[in-house]
Amino acid sequence: MLAVPDHAEEVIGIDGLGEQIHKIVEQSGGAELVNDGYDTCPSRRIRAIAPRYDKNSMGQ
Repeated sequence: MLAVPDHAEEVIGIDGLGEQIHKIVEQSGGAELVNDGYDTCPSRRIRAIAPRYDKNSMGQ
């Protein structure tokens, strides 16, 4: 999801989600650097901006 933010927007179905995820990745210094703690792991970051995101059925 973090490597291809536009795909996240398609899968989850929230307009503008790709742009929001892109900002998270940019602020973190890259997709590999996003996971820097329990509350900042990728799935929690996505869920904070897309509450209907379900890692088990949507995350890959």
